Amino acid sequence: LGSMNDAAVLAKFSGVCRQWRLLASGDRIWEALASKRWMMSTINNRCVQGSLSMGGGHFWKRMYAQWHKQGRQPSSNYSGERFPAFATNASREKAKRLERFYGKKATPQQGAGGGPAFNVGLWANVSHSHDCALAEHSSEEGVHNMLALSVVVQNFGDVPVRVRPEDLCLHRKDEAVVRPILEPSPASSDDEGAIQRSRGGLGVQALGRGGRLNEDSVDGEDGIVLAQWDFAVLGVCLFAMESTVTHEPLALECCRDLSLLVRRACVDPDGVQERSVARATFDETKIWKHYSELPGKFWVFTERPALGSV
Repeated sequence: LGSMNDAAVLAKFSGVCRQWRLLASGDRIWEALASKRWMMSTINNRCVQGSLSMGGGHFWKRMYAQWHKQGRQPSSNYSGERFPAFATNASREKAKRLERFYGKKATPQQGAGGGPAFNVGLWANVSHSHDCALAEHSSEEGVHNMLALSVVVQNFGDVPVRVRPEDLCLHRKDEAVVRPILEPSPASSDDEGAIQRSRGGLGVQALGRGGRLNEDSVDGEDGIVLAQWDFAVLGVCLFAMESTVTHEPLALECCRDLSLLVRRACVDPDGVQERSVARATFDETKIWKHYSELPGKFWVFTERPALGSV
């Protein structure tokens, strides 16, 4: 049992008899599964362990089920619970949750564009500036205000996939389709948020592969191959907004969804590479749980939702 890394196998194993169900519910097994999927550290909070262990124990199995139901994103210095996702495709439907719980393909039918529907999770986190203002970017078309997003991609399925930052598309409510600018944004020395945004480009901020996290010089120019439960943080990706949109919450209100072209990692004998489109929808109700406007048209961002907005 210690070598099992698939919740589907454990579910089948636990259905044999009562004794096997007890063995398949062991904390050590489910802790390893949770660590591989979410890259989390060991939890030492006895209050949390006690509340989840009531009613028969099995703390890590209950924790795995709870995080899965919440649509939790994998943890790194650029992703995790500290970063509220303003767009995600983590479904609340029971059937979809079960498919991702067991790491299966999303649907047997074809996905967008005629290809197979790969089971890939998307989360869009905002790379914030200290005053929630959008960064300016100069190009041949003029000066644009840029919304900086860090996009977390995780492969739930058992089919290895390849993803690239340049395959992202932001769909705005005005029907505009915006491609990311994958070059460092200008940063001044007194803007820590802008300096953090300038670490974008063609690389990948973080890569979780095989239960190990790499955040040093990850090159994503040729694409990143993700096996089951592997994840990558693409970014920072800069998306052009209208010149009248000057701050992050106003820019998020203009966004409808975020799409990513996902390719199968292996090419078939005929030289055809299967592909599909993963799409995450922006949640407007979440914007005002984390942003507040102060007198003088100043904006403040908080990681935790305001009590009055929950």
